[in-house]
Amino acid sequence: MPPDSSPLAAITTLVRAGRLEQAVHRCRAWLRRHGGDRAVWNLLGLIQHRREDWAAARQALGRARELGETGPVTAFLLGLAHLRLGETSQAEALFRTTARLDPRHHEAPHHLARLAMDREDWAAAAHWWRMALERCPGQALYHDHYGLVLQRLGRPGAALVFHRQAVALAPERPAGYIHLGRLLTAQGETASAIRVLRQGLEQNPDTAADFFNLGLAFRGLGQPREEELCYREALALAPTLSEAHNNLGVLALEQGRLEAAAAAFRRAIDHHPGNAEAHNSLGVALWELGRLEEGLAAVDRALALRPDFAEAHCNRAQIHLARGDYTRGWPEYAWRWQRPGYPRPAQSAPPWRGESLAGRSLLFVPEQGFGDTLQFLRFLPLLQARGATVLAQVPQPLARLVAGLGVNLVPPGTAMAGCDYHVSTFDLPVPLGLSLADLPGPMPYLHVPPEAVPPWRQRRVGPHRQVGLVWAGKASHRNDWNRSLDPAALAPLFEVPGVCFHSLQKDLDPALAHALSARGTLDHWGPDLDDFFTTACALMALDLVISVDTAVAHLAGALGRPTWVLIPANADWRWLADDRTTSPWYPSLRLFRQQRAGDWEPALRALALALGGLS
Repeated sequence: MPPDSSPLAAITTLVRAGRLEQAVHRCRAWLRRHGGDRAVWNLLGLIQHRREDWAAARQALGRARELGETGPVTAFLLGLAHLRLGETSQAEALFRTTARLDPRHHEAPHHLARLAMDREDWAAAAHWWRMALERCPGQALYHDHYGLVLQRLGRPGAALVFHRQAVALAPERPAGYIHLGRLLTAQGETASAIRVLRQGLEQNPDTAADFFNLGLAFRGLGQPREEELCYREALALAPTLSEAHNNLGVLALEQGRLEAAAAAFRRAIDHHPGNAEAHNSLGVALWELGRLEEGLAAVDRALALRPDFAEAHCNRAQIHLARGDYTRGWPEYAWRWQRPGYPRPAQSAPPWRGESLAGRSLLFVPEQGFGDTLQFLRFLPLLQARGATVLAQVPQPLARLVAGLGVNLVPPGTAMAGCDYHVSTFDLPVPLGLSLADLPGPMPYLHVPPEAVPPWRQRRVGPHRQVGLVWAGKASHRNDWNRSLDPAALAPLFEVPGVCFHSLQKDLDPALAHALSARGTLDHWGPDLDDFFTTACALMALDLVISVDTAVAHLAGALGRPTWVLIPANADWRWLADDRTTSPWYPSLRLFRQQRAGDWEPALRALALALGGLS
């Protein structure tokens, strides 16, 4: 063939001039006239790559390979064409060929690593990222993504090294700061995370993701004001960032601003209808606003999007329970075991699912708070009646009280190898077939020896009605803002004549104690309440207990003591979602419900009026 008859030089000149259509036309004309030519097919495939016509590139490069070995570059480009067309298995085979044929080629293992990440094969991804790094150690993206894979493999310490190197190699790259900041936040190194993310913002001041992750870091430090400002900065740069709207909603929800929370979650959904987190959070906000049916629909939507979303299953369970639908609620609440970080009992014995207990031993393992345990202790005698030897793994503050039920006490954390079954608090209702009609059961179900009460009766003050008072729970409780009272709100109670109040609050600040005593007759018993047994003895010496939704309310109800409970508008599931003033769990309780979240005054006025009527 004469030198001027070869099409390659002329076609290459057209390509360099950017005249790709003419180059394609020239290649096809040559192939029509002269038949198969591997080099021309290969060149046509390269041109189609430049044009991003992936189907045509696949056809041309594939034909070139059929006509003979074309080398690693052609294999790689053909693999890319398959990848762009969604043909991942063919792409992966060609990338493997490239990586084998050319020991310096780093892009092939890079793509193999990404494919492995897509299918969550973290071990394979780690292998390919290591190969890519060996062949191109200066590539920041490879360090960064290898760090992400190491996190998935449970090696956060090693991941930190690679994320730091990614930032050092490419300080202008936003993703490096974002991934390093996220990992530091997850590791609890929030101060370091904030420094890193601020460095990222100095390099890239218009990066919404850096502001968003900085907000997450401030969340780790418990600084809601700074957290909110960061999310708002992120939204100023990226108004459609659904996650930032969602997190603003979470903040509002935690602060009791329920309408604002619902509005934020709706914005998150508007910008990303597939955001299951936002649908679930909207359901919680609507539930706490008392709009249970709407809340249930939102949570259902979250589960339609993510059927394995454990948090949404638990929320759906609690909405059913709040409606009194125990048939649906209790089985659904078993999803709590799938919630990240939810503590599982370390027991070798199988969980009890309703098998015969005759002659069997059963370990009761409490979960969540003291109030939950006190509420469910009523079922231990029922298990004993079924023939079980019941052991209870209760914490020390409950031990003396629970011993009165005739069960064997086991120190918390003890693994009972010889036990036949174990059962956790909220797993009891399903095998027991519990419905509202079964409540409350035999009452009272907790008792103290009669001889333990007189020392407390001797502490009664004058001829007045003696009333125990609990106005706040633990400040660390996630819902404490919703249930606890400002002591200043108690003023209407202190105006009622003929009443002596006894504070049952532990660790009461002396200055506050003095101020409250100045407002009314108030005696402080809290410092002498060593455990729940002692508290039970004190409650037996009182005429009435007034409490917010705390463990003391459950204890008083279990003892059968007259008790008035202040219930927030967005009440916990156990108080039910209707306007009832009684509790199916505790016949001796009377409920004073808040009508509007955050506004306790009407409920306290009603309670004070009722208290005055007792005199």
